[in-house]
Amino acid sequence: MMTDNRGNPSFQLLLETTERLIRQKGCRSTTMQDIMQETGLSKGAIYYYVKSKEELFGVLLHDKLVQMDARFMEAARQSKGLEDPLSIIAQGQRGGHHEGEVVNRVLIYLLGQKDKPGIAELLDRFHEAWLRTAAQWIEIGQRSGVIPADMPARKTAELFTLLSYGMRMRNMMAGDPEEVLFTDRDFLEFMRTTLQGERNG
Repeated sequence: MMTDNRGNPSFQLLLETTERLIRQKGCRSTTMQDIMQETGLSKGAIYYYVKSKEELFGVLLHDKLVQMDARFMEAARQSKGLEDPLSIIAQGQRGGHHEGEVVNRVLIYLLGQKDKPGIAELLDRFHEAWLRTAAQWIEIGQRSGVIPADMPARKTAELFTLLSYGMRMRNMMAGDPEEVLFTDRDFLEFMRTTLQGERNG
């Protein structure tokens, strides 16, 4: 995977354009030619950052995780409870026109490409980054005293990761975001109940 290029104007243009094209056309129909045309970047300029469309999508996944982490950290700094930080996570699961749409689309697309060289490794890296970040969120809650200190952070992060994947899949299958059976509020309440269960029990 490429090095961190956040703050580089060409890189930001590349990510923003790719995200917009995915929203408009979907992952399969978005081509490198489309991206070159929309950004004005040459093939060489794009391939300086990534080796393929799939790797670009993987970079976009990682960038969305970094953005969610930044919003979570800000919410955690400004809040004394779980509500606001958990709301950030819950919003990130949604499809439709919500924050999670591009992440959901890219994950589903890459899972369908898993047999291609390098894709399984790309997905493994994203999964590990998500687990590591989720475990850090739990540890922050433990240090703040809103999550029991004896709750295993990594194991709990794995539980929420599995739930997150399932929710993303279900929301993509639903088609209409207003028809999802498992909403942001459901996800938030499940996380809060689980994280504070020992305390409230």
